[in-house]
Amino acid sequence: MIEINLLPTGEKRRPASRAGGALRVPALKVPGDPYMVGLGGVGLLLLLGLGFAYWTVDTRMAEARARLDKAVDDSTRFASTIQLVETLKARQDTIQRKIDVIRSVDEQRYVWPHVMDEIARAVPPYTWLTKVAAVEEKAPAAPA
Repeated sequence: MIEINLLPTGEKRRPASRAGGALRVPALKVPGDPYMVGLGGVGLLLLLGLGFAYWTVDTRMAEARARLDKAVDDSTRFASTIQLVETLKARQDTIQRKIDVIRSVDEQRYVWPHVMDEIARAVPPYTWLTKVAAVEEKAPAAPA
């Protein structure tokens, strides 16, 4: 059999792959020291990581600033309402104290008229009393 070389001179013919068409990736040839190239790649990844971290922190800070601005706007907008509520609470406390005083006076309002009515029933007609006083009796001591 006759073989004709159609390839340019200096290149050898490569034998066909037996795997049946598997893709071959050419080897990456980097000039210089491979450790320095690896170190450069690590440095590039580090810079990318720092950039991503800066971007995420900046985004979070922008969101926090927006929430803070909204809270400040709300507090200034509702300041008069908050002051009104505090004034109303103070007024309510004052009214409650006055009601408590009135109730304490009202509880004993009918005691003396009832006492005087009972005394009037117990005393014979046309009796003149010059003094009525309440005396607290001490309970007798229990026998020992």
